[in-house]
Amino acid sequence: MAALPHGLRPFLWDVVVKCDGYTAHVVDIRSGRLMESKVIPSADEGPEATLSKRSALVQVFLRRARFPVVAVAKEGSTSRVEWRDVHLMLSGGAVRGVVVVLDELGEIIEEWFEMSRR
Repeated sequence: MAALPHGLRPFLWDVVVKCDGYTAHVVDIRSGRLMESKVIPSADEGPEATLSKRSALVQVFLRRARFPVVAVAKEGSTSRVEWRDVHLMLSGGAVRGVVVVLDELGEIIEEWFEMSRR
């Protein structure tokens, strides 16, 4: 469990609890009121997630991510692997995660940082 200041709003704190993925809460410290709560599942680190870790972008991201989650989606003959950090999902930040696209042989054919649209 961790309590971290919210990145954009000074009176809010993000509380992150690891349990079958993560449960994340946003709490207003002035009133103690729970403002938002969400469950953020993480896929099992299957072969696609493991193969995506060969990406230099994923390696950099995972070195800095405090609460990493991964999602894998099949798109025809390719797999799209998305790495996110729970704290960045809650409180913003320019980089939201990393996306890696693998071909049917598990080779990386595309990769990029997922950026905020703000």
